[in-house]
Amino acid sequence: LPTSGFRRPPTPEDRKEFADADGNIRSNSDLYVNGLNIFTFAHKAVFESVNRLLAKNSLNVSDIDIFIFHQAGEMLVNSCARRLSIPREKIYCDIGDIGNCGGSSVPIALARAVKCGALKEGMRAVLCAFGVGLSWGAALFTQGRMGK
Repeated sequence: LPTSGFRRPPTPEDRKEFADADGNIRSNSDLYVNGLNIFTFAHKAVFESVNRLLAKNSLNVSDIDIFIFHQAGEMLVNSCARRLSIPREKIYCDIGDIGNCGGSSVPIALARAVKCGALKEGMRAVLCAFGVGLSWGAALFTQGRMGK
């Protein structure tokens, strides 16, 4: 967002629309996301985070029962899985049902995985999330006994 808050308050000039290099009509007060750069960042962040997490815990992909990544897009989830050599059956992806829910996509996917039985008691799971603010993280856990 080129103009926002106190860093650079928008002026009337900033609100004037123009055609960008791709022919999109926008203004300097519009949010802009560089999808290719975000995809590249996320692909690298997921790969490095998951590998670091597994190495730190002396584990391999084969030791994990289920992987739940940020549900930004099925293409990204599948691409990360391929790069990490994760079998498709170990990936939980429900973006087709709920879409990209931003920062809540991992907890929503986690809850849905439990509800549908994809994540059961005793299973070891890896979660990995990233955000367009270029933040990321990964977590490892073993599913405990679930209450009713």
